[in-house]
Amino acid sequence: MNKIIAYPRIPALEERKMEFLGEDVAVVNQEPYKKWFIKALPSRLEIVRRLILRKELDYSYESLYECFSFLKEHLVKRETTEEENLKLKEELPVYYRGSFEPQKYTILSPTYSIAYDIGIYWGEIMIRKFNKQWSIYEDEEAYKYGYPIIDLESKRHNVVFCPIWVMSITATKIAKRNIGLSVFKGFVETWDENFLNA
Repeated sequence: MNKIIAYPRIPALEERKMEFLGEDVAVVNQEPYKKWFIKALPSRLEIVRRLILRKELDYSYESLYECFSFLKEHLVKRETTEEENLKLKEELPVYYRGSFEPQKYTILSPTYSIAYDIGIYWGEIMIRKFNKQWSIYEDEEAYKYGYPIIDLESKRHNVVFCPIWVMSITATKIAKRNIGLSVFKGFVETWDENFLNA
């Protein structure tokens, strides 16, 4: 197991959203949340600069890959108990419970805070590269509801990029299967193509 490092945590609501713990974490009032998120961006990016990369941000994919390596090196997990899996299943909407797969590992702090900040950095890379902006996903029926997103504004299909959600999935994949940089580069290339082809 990796050693737990001192790292500034994200708010508890954000952490619960990243853990997929149920509908009780949805953002009900979008506008105050968006204002909070936009206001928090500079401080979270400063954390990426100071603690993850330890150099000035250049908003390149290479620096994003360095962030992935940091996440992988500092990801902290433990085995999930049977009781915790039962609780996770009970917190799901009834229609999801039949497809629930027990979680082998529980991700511990500060992993989601690190993933959250890397997601923000990835989002900022895409915003700069493709001249986009942040918004908050408003479709209450979708799994991305309440997450900060970047709308590709495609005329052919409705595609939104939710880098924080993608990074929480990435952290889960590292915990489960110890995915490597080549897999993460594949995620980045796929999203780059999605933006180019929007």
